[in-house]
Amino acid sequence: MRLRLSKDHGFSLVETLVATFIFALIAAMSVALLTSYQSSRVALGDADARLAQLEVARNILRDDYFAAINRPVRDEFGGVLLAFEAGQHMADGRRQRLVRSGDLGARLSGTVSEVKRVELLVSDNKLLRRTYSRSDLVQGTQFLDQTLLEGVAQLTVRYAVDGVWIAEWGTTVAASSLPRLAELSVEFESGQRAQMMFIVGAS
Repeated sequence: MRLRLSKDHGFSLVETLVATFIFALIAAMSVALLTSYQSSRVALGDADARLAQLEVARNILRDDYFAAINRPVRDEFGGVLLAFEAGQHMADGRRQRLVRSGDLGARLSGTVSEVKRVELLVSDNKLLRRTYSRSDLVQGTQFLDQTLLEGVAQLTVRYAVDGVWIAEWGTTVAASSLPRLAELSVEFESGQRAQMMFIVGAS
């Protein structure tokens, strides 16, 4: 009785190479999909954080603009400043100054004036809200900076009065009054843009 040897001795070299190539291709596609998924998660997280930051900033600015009053203030040297001034002509990174009333903390404490001086600045790619311990400054008046937005590349402001938009407030005949509307356009380092519009003054 003769025994026949099977000719099936396993995979050939070509078959092994093809299988390895297919496996490597599937693995590469899986890595690409996982990387894309992770990048999308990070991007969505950043977008959510940016939206939350924008919403908080919008609420703070809305309250400031709505409570703005036409009350001139004094600087630390005794000079009189307009109640509302804004634009690129302002120094030291400032983009806007306004005087507002109705500060709830001051009203509850009863120890300081309800009138507050508020400034907007752009510094180190941040939009800052600066408030002073008193509206009329003296030498050494303390202030507090609050970061409203981060990653700011550029801030553009303009203001409406009688249907006319003005970029520089404080250098025109209208500067003795308050604007009707304020528009802030923010360009972020990421290339994204945000635009916000507010009513100025409760009246």
